[in-house]
Amino acid sequence: MKHLGFGLLAVCASPVLAHDGVHLHPHDSALTPWLMGIGAVSILAGMLIAARRRA
Repeated sequence: MKHLGFGLLAVCASPVLAHDGVHLHPHDSALTPWLMGIGAVSILAGMLIAARRRA
């Protein structure tokens, strides 16, 4: 479940970090696709691990 929580956090935080109102430089928004990707991979990994434990 740790992976799932981290993944959701990364996916939810990405649009927030990309917003220029946050104290980040504009070039930091280039990290957004990476965070979304990492979040998605974490969610998938969490689901796979959970499925293996149940089996």
